[in-house]
Amino acid sequence: PEEGGNKNSSFIRQIGNENRITSIQVQEGNIYNQVIADQYGWGNSGYIKQTGTNHKSVLYQQNDIQDNGNEASLWSLGGNTQNIVYQEGSNNFVNSYIENNTGFEQMATSVQTGDRNRLNLAILDLETTNPVGILVTQNGADNSANLILDHFEAPYLKVEQIGGATVTIQHSAFSFPMKTD
Repeated sequence: PEEGGNKNSSFIRQIGNENRITSIQVQEGNIYNQVIADQYGWGNSGYIKQTGTNHKSVLYQQNDIQDNGNEASLWSLGGNTQNIVYQEGSNNFVNSYIENNTGFEQMATSVQTGDRNRLNLAILDLETTNPVGILVTQNGADNSANLILDHFEAPYLKVEQIGGATVTIQHSAFSFPMKTD
């Protein structure tokens, strides 16, 4: 997306424990939207929802406590979307949902480093010719990834798991069970 000219940008940094981020961007017109958020500490949650075309969500979470992970929820509705999540530490959780209803591409990247991390990623594509890019990396013990892909053509998909993990990939016509409005 074009990052010059008209754009809505939100930059958030939280340091500490049990913090909450909620960011909702609704595109009107041809404006590039982006949210870039960092959370350092344990028990944090980040919720980012973007609608329209040309938007990017980036959420970085880091925790050093074994039993108190962070939670990331990213929802993108529209086209030319990018969802990027980086989590460091253990017991973290990612819920990422992308629904594409335009003739543009979408991309999802989730990187988790630590043990007992979980990822749910669903991509519902209403335009069957759109390019899709999915990168999932999990490094640590007892991690899991659940991917639900509703896409006519095979998307670009790379899943890398190091250290004992499970992955489930479904090609389904059903919507993601945890989607909320």
